[in-house]
Amino acid sequence: MKIFNFFRSGGISYKSKGRLIRNHQVNFKYKGKLLVFDPFTMLEELNFKLKQVKGLDFQLDEISQKILNRHFQKEVVVPNSIAKTKLGREELMVKRTAMSATIPRKSLYEFIWKGECVLSFLRIYDYGKEFEKISEEIRINHADVDLSSYAILFELEKNSNMLLDKFGQTHVWKINDLALFQDLMLGVEEINIDEKQKSSY
Repeated sequence: MKIFNFFRSGGISYKSKGRLIRNHQVNFKYKGKLLVFDPFTMLEELNFKLKQVKGLDFQLDEISQKILNRHFQKEVVVPNSIAKTKLGREELMVKRTAMSATIPRKSLYEFIWKGECVLSFLRIYDYGKEFEKISEEIRINHADVDLSSYAILFELEKNSNMLLDKFGQTHVWKINDLALFQDLMLGVEEINIDEKQKSSY
């Protein structure tokens, strides 16, 4: 017999379950069916891409603003699941919201670190059409740009970036604070160290 913890948050009933991800405890609050995701791998993949992708050496404020307006307009939505885990003394919280009413469908992940939304990840279920649309718009105005890497890095502000890429679907990473993101990655690296130490016993 399975036992679930039930509680209410903002008038919504959630169930609670713990999962070990990379030998690290992650607690999920969720409604409906539990979808387990690995926030550590997601962050590591983003960090790798940021190091590999060369930023465009010209401003694309108009194009990047179009992306923000289309996909990051703040709406009142209730997360389908909330993952919480400890990285050292700090808590990482990730809210996942499935936006099934939109066309195309989207999934939004919001990463909260030290009380701040350090970054958001949006998966658009469009088979990469949004990425192709933005790429074409850039090529029209900048014919010499190499977009063969299937990733485009936009500089939004001094300490804020947006990474657009295609991996089956269109992926949009909006990093609100690069310094805070690097601080978060230090916490993720500690998990890797702990994992290696445990495996060596």
